[in-house]
Amino acid sequence: FLSDNGAEARDVPVPGMPAVERDTPWITKVDTVKFTPLMLGVAALMIFLSVRRIKGVVLVMTGISLASVTALACFPLTGSAYNPLCSVLLPLVTIECVSFSLHYLIESGKALQKYPTQDVRRRVFRELMKPTIMCWLTTGIGFGSLVLTKTSAIREFGVVMAVALFAVSFWTRSQ
Repeated sequence: FLSDNGAEARDVPVPGMPAVERDTPWITKVDTVKFTPLMLGVAALMIFLSVRRIKGVVLVMTGISLASVTALACFPLTGSAYNPLCSVLLPLVTIECVSFSLHYLIESGKALQKYPTQDVRRRVFRELMKPTIMCWLTTGIGFGSLVLTKTSAIREFGVVMAVALFAVSFWTRSQ
């Protein structure tokens, strides 16, 4: 079903198969190919407008890339398939990375203005440790609760998002 043209694959009638099931692989591929670069470009622009430094953009985009690769690697590791529900995986990983990273970078900038001679990285890291861990835990519990469902697609999505959230936390903290 997945041809480059898309129209050829969708025009093949499959008896007894609803159009939504027949077209889902093609739609998912088109969405991934078109919207992932657009989303990453908008994220990079938003980060640049927030921190106004190329180094900040590179750090956050590196965190997004590493967390995304870690999340996508969970599919073969857990034996699950990339289903249409998982097409929201990359936007969610991007949002989590951007929010954690921007919060840290903005607080670091404020601390540098207030304490220009001290090592602000450790100070900011200590101050933000409790709120980011609480955010990570509550979001992880939310996605982890999806593991309890009987629907395999939702269960697999919950497992992958829980691991992806751990990856986001790890990669954004290691910057």
